[in-house]
Amino acid sequence: MLDSVRVRLTFGTPPFLALVLVVLALLTYFIFWRSTVQRTDVNISELSGPVLISTSASSVVRRPRKVQKYSHRCAGRCLRQKIK
Repeated sequence: MLDSVRVRLTFGTPPFLALVLVVLALLTYFIFWRSTVQRTDVNISELSGPVLISTSASSVVRRPRKVQKYSHRCAGRCLRQKIK
């Protein structure tokens, strides 16, 4: 039954074409997915820049200063060392 060229082409070509189409579809999907992830990462980093700056600035402003008590005889020297 499989001696005819017509039968071999009929049963041999569709699986080969299906395999080629599946490989192309997977390749296209992978390229699209990678492009979307990269674009999303770039957009998030662009949009998060001002947010990170504003949160770091507000955290610096709102951060309470640590008050350390020094004895009266070394207060000046300790404060000068702290400033440097």
